[in-house]
Amino acid sequence: MLDQLAGRPSPSWRRSQVWLVLLFWLSRFYLSPSRGPRVLWLRRLNRLLARKYTPWQIILATCTLFYAVRHGDVLLGLQAPEPLARLYSSDFYRATWIVTALDAGFATAMSIRWKWLRDIASLAFSGYYLLFANEADEKLRKFRAFCTVEMLRTTWEKQGNPYIRFFTRPDRPRITIRKKLFLPRPKGSKYSKPLTLHLFFAGTEAEVEASHELVMDIPGGGFICMNPLHHEERLLRWAIRTKRVVISFDYGKAPEYPYPFAIDEMYDAYTLLHQTKGRCIGMNRNGEKDLKVLLTGDSAGANIATAMVVKIFEMRGPDSLPLPVALNFAYPALSFHFTSWMPSSDLRVLRTESRSDIASLLLRQKDHLEHRSPLAVVEDVEPARGKRPNFVRRRTTSSGTWPWTSSSGSNSKNRERTLTGSKKLVMSGGATAAAAVAGEEGGAGAAKEGGSKAIAKRKKGNEGEMLGETRLAMTSRTAFFNDRIISPSMCRAMALLYVGPRNAPDLHSDYHLSPIFTPSHLLAQFPPVYMSCGERDPLVDDTVIFAGKLREAKEARKMDILAREARHGDGLRMSTSGKKRDPLLDEDEDDWVRTSIIAGWSHGYLQMVSLLPAAEKVIAMHADWIVEAFETAAAKELGQQQIGLSAPDRNASFSRTHGSSALSDAEDDDDILTFTPKNRRSSSNASRSSKSGGASPPVPPYKTSPPTLSPSADELV
Repeated sequence: MLDQLAGRPSPSWRRSQVWLVLLFWLSRFYLSPSRGPRVLWLRRLNRLLARKYTPWQIILATCTLFYAVRHGDVLLGLQAPEPLARLYSSDFYRATWIVTALDAGFATAMSIRWKWLRDIASLAFSGYYLLFANEADEKLRKFRAFCTVEMLRTTWEKQGNPYIRFFTRPDRPRITIRKKLFLPRPKGSKYSKPLTLHLFFAGTEAEVEASHELVMDIPGGGFICMNPLHHEERLLRWAIRTKRVVISFDYGKAPEYPYPFAIDEMYDAYTLLHQTKGRCIGMNRNGEKDLKVLLTGDSAGANIATAMVVKIFEMRGPDSLPLPVALNFAYPALSFHFTSWMPSSDLRVLRTESRSDIASLLLRQKDHLEHRSPLAVVEDVEPARGKRPNFVRRRTTSSGTWPWTSSSGSNSKNRERTLTGSKKLVMSGGATAAAAVAGEEGGAGAAKEGGSKAIAKRKKGNEGEMLGETRLAMTSRTAFFNDRIISPSMCRAMALLYVGPRNAPDLHSDYHLSPIFTPSHLLAQFPPVYMSCGERDPLVDDTVIFAGKLREAKEARKMDILAREARHGDGLRMSTSGKKRDPLLDEDEDDWVRTSIIAGWSHGYLQMVSLLPAAEKVIAMHADWIVEAFETAAAKELGQQQIGLSAPDRNASFSRTHGSSALSDAEDDDDILTFTPKNRRSSSNASRSSKSGGASPPVPPYKTSPPTLSPSADELV
């Protein structure tokens, strides 16, 4: 209270206050008479209690009374609403409860000088905070309000505690080969710091020497902490399940090595691996086969991996590096543009990416004005007792329809919210508002008389329609600002530390820092991408929007290729007969990007195997993606070799069968204009073939692959 009276909260003042209060009551305990002071009826009450109750009962009753007074608001139903209610699934919430207690305990013991005592005290304090969860939240909130590098590293690298490593040994399966390697930088690098990596393989040294498929992992850690040893649970399981060599790099962390050191370091590592065809780490000793590398990363590691791929595009030359086989990401952090509101372009991508299976969840989170609290991201309207919930939510603003809500399908009736009391007019550009409303009312003569009223009515309708089109939608970083794993203050601190003191980039356009803003012409060249993310993750928008932009870029490029073929007909095909067919024409959306959104989960689940057993299924899902990517790449390479051998015969057969007809430029332009991202779900190839008839080359129809929302972790592979 002293610091409150002084008007300046101070830990030292608070410590002094605690010591003064303790000394005062200890002095009263030893100096006051045993019968109590002569104040009111204290002595009479003391004699009465001494006759009826034992000292143990008095102490127990006093503690119970204090507990009841402390939680009096709960007993009377006056407590504040719980912001985390229904935010997470039950299993993930239990995991965050333990993680929060550990973080609070480790942060509390952080200032202890002796390591042996700090390790023990960290677990002791964590046990206390397991019992008092609210105190853990409050302690962690204060630590995170002023994030320091030491605090972030201490709380995030708790897997390095020797006692925790001992108790979590069963979660780290044994493998035959695991070693730490140091590699020199490739020739031409501007850095001299050696590359540090950890290699994992479930096999023999001879199998390592014969293998040519490599999983290159860039571990996350907010750009400032954690090394491969803190990600062993998934790396070891990947090595066993994929039967491939897995390497993970301990790259330079900020603030000691700020941006772009980590990107350049991983680019140097990728260059060295390809220059030596893997021989630098003991692989592919004969060098007969080209090295195939698949990039993986979680959180910040996914950001670095994506920026590294962009750098490969920008460094294209005579000796350019081959692209990775695929990218495999978990909860990627792809944007440093921390804004509160989603721009219309991102909302459009989100609408395009959403279908009935996720629209009711991901998009409902953006429907802020349909909740009791506009900041709620879950259903916050309780159904009446004794009645089944009918999913009709209390409306806090004027009515309207969400522009991205589908009006077709079996679930559309539950999601559609129509304007009440009026009809929504959709008019062509040439019709006047007065004539339209007059026709609606059924009298031609009323148009002149009610012209002004009609115009006013039309304006009112436009305002209602525009309201539905321009409602604000929060980004996931803002919507989930109460997340127990990542707080907004931590995001800001990590961004400042990573960018460093010598950079002032435009975070909205610098796609090396924020790969989500990568230009479409680069996205169209990306290898296949596999991503998973929690539904309640503050970074979930990055996953969904990046996947949508990838699909749009690749589909636009595919449409452009088809349009050029349709415009020039067989002349283009004959002139390019000696060239390889663009593989994009033989791919569908599942070959471009695949996403999985896990319901009720947030960030960091790949490191929660001990606390969240279902996370092992997600790790297995990523491992299966890795195997699938390697097998698909091998089959595609074999198919291209076969196509290259039979290309002349196929071109001659095609020209005899289909003739030399071609579309006109006007028809081709029409075709391009009719394609919109919103309608691509019905297969853009089908719409094109319906217009161009038999003149266009046959293209196999492709299926869609929107983000998959897993209702529970048990339904994962």
